Amino acid sequence: MKRFLSLPLRSLLFLALSLFASACSSADEKQAQIKKFDKSTVEGERINSVRLLVGTRPITDIDYEDGSALVKLFRQGRATPKEVENFLIEKSIVDQVAEEESIVVSDERIDNEIKRRMEMAKETDEEAFKARIERETQVSFRLWKESLRYQMVRQQIVQIKVTIPQPDEKEVEKFYKQNAHRVGVELLFREIVFPVAPTIAAEREIDKRARQVHSQVSANPASFGDVARSLPENVSPFKAGGGIRLWIPIDDLAREDRVLAGMLYNLPQGAVSPVFRDSTNRYRIVLLEGKRPVSLEKIREMIRMQLFYDKADESFERWIEERKRNLVIRKPGEPQGK
Repeated sequence: MKRFLSLPLRSLLFLALSLFASACSSADEKQAQIKKFDKSTVEGERINSVRLLVGTRPITDIDYEDGSALVKLFRQGRATPKEVENFLIEKSIVDQVAEEESIVVSDERIDNEIKRRMEMAKETDEEAFKARIERETQVSFRLWKESLRYQMVRQQIVQIKVTIPQPDEKEVEKFYKQNAHRVGVELLFREIVFPVAPTIAAEREIDKRARQVHSQVSANPASFGDVARSLPENVSPFKAGGGIRLWIPIDDLAREDRVLAGMLYNLPQGAVSPVFRDSTNRYRIVLLEGKRPVSLEKIREMIRMQLFYDKADESFERWIEERKRNLVIRKPGEPQGK
């Protein structure tokens, strides 16, 4: 009887030991899975670890990678690691202030800005525009789009947080004098314009006539105005005034006709040009009567705007430095006190 009862007991004992071993094995596997999960999480954090804390906002490895590309759109030349870091700190401060002031740039607004820039670039295909942006900036379209958002946010912050002094008249005049060689030139000249020939035979006649007129005005440049006024073939809209064009900035003239602007730019004052074809394929002869720097009156507002933008950048930089002094900027693990 004892032996008979002892068999099931042994079986039960064996079963209990098996279950216990199985439970231990399951627990070990579960612990191993947890460790594996923890390890992958840690490794994931290591891949995108926090490099810097600006206040409570982290700047990570991925931020540094993006920042190294983004900074190309805001700084000239190759940026040093310190310049990238300063840019990321600036961007972090701007983003924090935007949150405090509830400044949000919607996707719709960014899309509208992209459409506006496509129109300026005379580009109708979105994919072609993206490829062009990436080719010209050497930055991904995603980051270029992020740069638009940042510029819009920064602009709003400047408007509400930064005081910008207005440039005064003395500053405008000083800038003009210091940059007279860079503001461009304006031209005073006379022109004779021949009509477009409808046929090859007519073109031969016009070419022949243009060379006859050129010989005449080259021999006596003082007669240019009278010839321009009386010449039947002259189709210039300024014919009645002897073909005179009064002090036009060369940039404006280039928008009208780049060939004409180029010819006049390289012509000595008082000289008559050779017969040449303009951008519309018409024969022209011009006499350059004067060349001078663009007058202050014509670019006063442009200079004022440039000075304002310069002051805005300077004021923004001072504002950023002030914000830095009132923020704890530290590496992870460093004490919070400065």
